[in-house]
Amino acid sequence: MSASPGALGGMRMLPHLRQILNTLGVLVLPGQFALSHADSAFDEESGALKSPARLHALVLELIATTAALKRT
Repeated sequence: MSASPGALGGMRMLPHLRQILNTLGVLVLPGQFALSHADSAFDEESGALKSPARLHALVLELIATTAALKRT
């Protein structure tokens, strides 16, 4: 995951971070999430993310992977 006030949301750094983490032996999920325009992506009153659908899908993937690892 990444967040940035720019249009790409930190997308350019995610492949590099993935490569570093894989080299260190970290399990990296195949999905990724880059939040662009992070400075305006949250509701000012509630603080909630205005469009959480993509993030929600990644969180569900993380939960499923964690549950599968826990069973082993």
